[in-house]
Amino acid sequence: RAPIEALGEHDEADTRKASLEYLVTKGTSKDLHLVEKMRGDSNSDVRAQAEMTRNAILLREEPSEFFENSVLASPWISDDGMRSVQAHVSRIRTEVLRKGLLHPDTKVKVFVAKELAARGLITVEEIKELKSGEGSSEVFRAYFLKAIADGQRFTSQEIRELLKPKALLFRNPFYDENAHATDVLKELFKLYTYEELIAVAEIGSDDETESDDVAIAYGVLAE
Repeated sequence: RAPIEALGEHDEADTRKASLEYLVTKGTSKDLHLVEKMRGDSNSDVRAQAEMTRNAILLREEPSEFFENSVLASPWISDDGMRSVQAHVSRIRTEVLRKGLLHPDTKVKVFVAKELAARGLITVEEIKELKSGEGSSEVFRAYFLKAIADGQRFTSQEIRELLKPKALLFRNPFYDENAHATDVLKELFKLYTYEELIAVAEIGSDDETESDDVAIAYGVLAE
């Protein structure tokens, strides 16, 4: 009998729980039989850890199947659950991710939209259709960064408008509520020639109100 099985059957609940914590990072599908058995443990903490361990193993080995069968099949998922999936999101198949755009939980829709944007596989129109005030600016940020990295250009007004922070009804730790246009515009201006940057930097030199783009352009010039 394997040592991990002996620990999983130990009289002390803390020891059984510790064996499950070990399997979170080291366990494989071969250990699922033990984990499944411990989901029915007499101790509630052990049962909770067994559930977490089971999900961790399934997610690590088959992220697409886990996302479809566990995340998409549930009407709601916790922030911690989404963070666990985040570590494996690059391995989730695109066709599975796209199903998440119709999920009733907003953070699932924002999660998949951001990943699709990072892959360059979602359009501005699709992002607007999400109607997600909490996370749309984060999705647009991922969209612009990917497109700019591929050499596409936008106007600074377009970027600023779509990254304008939305008013939130509640604070959700899963979203970056401070998403703004500065870092995106910095990447955009890196595509500019010296002459184009000089033109942007000189905007507002004769005006009382200087363009917000000027400081960013000067920063890129300095670099």
